[in-house]
Amino acid sequence: MQNKYTLLIDESGDQGLDRVMTHENPFGASSYLTMGAALVPTVLSDQYRQTLGDISDKLRLSQLHCTDLNHPQVAYFSRELSKLRILCFGVVSKKSTLGSYREMIAGEDQAHDYYNKCSQYLLELVGAYAESKGISSTDISIVFERKRGHDYGRLGRYLKAISDKPIHPKAAKLSYLSPFAITAMTEPLPAGAGRISDVLFQVLKMGWLPPSPDGIAMCQDGGL
Repeated sequence: MQNKYTLLIDESGDQGLDRVMTHENPFGASSYLTMGAALVPTVLSDQYRQTLGDISDKLRLSQLHCTDLNHPQVAYFSRELSKLRILCFGVVSKKSTLGSYREMIAGEDQAHDYYNKCSQYLLELVGAYAESKGISSTDISIVFERKRGHDYGRLGRYLKAISDKPIHPKAAKLSYLSPFAITAMTEPLPAGAGRISDVLFQVLKMGWLPPSPDGIAMCQDGGL
């Protein structure tokens, strides 16, 4: 049976924590990692792909990747995207504020654990929305754009362990999503999720959206 909703997830920035860019040192991993998610009714997925295909044709691009668009193209893309029936979620992590967490996850899996933690915060937002609307965990399929080398099975097990024994009330919202509904696609996702994560990343570079003191900012907008 087809899920009622599909959650598309993409990220902007690097997940590395060892060498991070600063004002003094412009080399290394990005100062932020942002994640964006687009929740869409599954029955409209083909319509959305057609719309995004039409946008690609209009802009004469083979793919809609935000980093490849100039400002007028981004503006047009964003206007067209805003017309779709879509709910947007976003999470921002400022690496310089991670504190002891960075040492806690130190080791060869550090970048993967950090990616999983940011995914957790993003999915907590989605879970809270699902709870508020009475959406069941079986109603949502979760699709990441595959990041090379990342173990999405491990991500699912991590989320399952947290939802089974949540320490923070927000973590309890993960019970409204199924970690076994997570898949990762090697081909580019429909561009909505990437646009969300890219918007967050760009406004951070311009200093318009400072994260909260704990290093994480979250946002939600739109409507189903």
